[in-house]
Amino acid sequence: MKSSVILAALAVGLSFPSLASAQSAPGHPMFDRADANGDGVISREEFDAQRKSAFSEADADGNGSLNLDELTAMIEAKRAAHRAAMRERMFNHVDKDGSGEIGAEEFDAMGDKRFSRMDADGDGSVTQDEAKKGHHGRHGGKGPHGGMGPHGGGR
Repeated sequence: MKSSVILAALAVGLSFPSLASAQSAPGHPMFDRADANGDGVISREEFDAQRKSAFSEADADGNGSLNLDELTAMIEAKRAAHRAAMRERMFNHVDKDGSGEIGAEEFDAMGDKRFSRMDADGDGSVTQDEAKKGHHGRHGGKGPHGGMGPHGGGR
């Protein structure tokens, strides 16, 4: 019973992992899913309905509780969807001409931007210290990795 309560609490939290973040403003898919009537506000009723829906979706065997496998599957599905959305945003950011393909010029521009970000003193070379700092923080305000893949380099 205790483990069921803990798993249920985790499921509730995972149903809305970033509603409090800036990414969940109106127009963001997660916010829009919860804002059922589209008024730009998530009411308690809408929040509860989304939470119940997420729980029901995760409860694969329909027994009213989540086991570890169900919780794991829910987490993995949410992570996969998040990663796919991030890859698509990154791709669209680099695909400047909107062709649906990243040409050599676009790819080179992405690399040039990354190098410039790391080359803090602008001398045309990146020291180990600059690389560490560039890797761990200063990414132009685009999040922990500069919005360019898991390490800021467009992987």
